[in-house]
Amino acid sequence: MGCLRGWRVALRGAPRQHAKRVYYGMFYAVLALLIYEPYASSKHSGVVAYFNKHFVKGSLFPDAMGRSLNKAFELRQRGDYREYFELTKDQVEPLLDEAAQFVAAVRKYLDEKVGS
Repeated sequence: MGCLRGWRVALRGAPRQHAKRVYYGMFYAVLALLIYEPYASSKHSGVVAYFNKHFVKGSLFPDAMGRSLNKAFELRQRGDYREYFELTKDQVEPLLDEAAQFVAAVRKYLDEKVGS
């Protein structure tokens, strides 16, 4: 969560880069969960889908976390792969708090289920 704290100040720059960082913070948190799961995927979309199916629909995490991850994934996809799509600060800034909460919730879950 510490890496997310300074982003709000730095958001004056390129929102596309911030969208990537927010997404990857959440994505790597999900990968930490998957260490303990019998699942592997070579695609980001597979990891996101598994998180939603197993952890959100399985009531291990709230629906809001699935929506936040989906939103971050979509913005990163648009920013990276659509030629004439420009992200704005208003699109990215709300994700900062959501990402911080997401990573904190995953950390708490892992601490409780796996131990520190």
